[in-house]
Amino acid sequence: MKTLTSNIARIVMVSTLFSAMAVKAEQAEPATSPAVVAEAKAESGTVLNTIKTELLQDLQQQLTDSITQQASSALSHVVQSVKAMLP
Repeated sequence: MKTLTSNIARIVMVSTLFSAMAVKAEQAEPATSPAVVAEAKAESGTVLNTIKTELLQDLQQQLTDSITQQASSALSHVVQSVKAMLP
């Protein structure tokens, strides 16, 4: 029973510490001006658009390569089948 109460006491102490840290973090958070927030949003939007464009180009390249490889493989199989049918 003693270990049960000591475990409960530990859990209560840890949760109290987490709560206190969360309250401190909220109080210590500096207020940012709306201009800074708007600038950060615009910059992050630009970065996200750049990343999206790069990912789309990469995906398009992978898709093109995959289609080319599959078409090449299918053509190779057709050629081998035709060769096998010839005398």
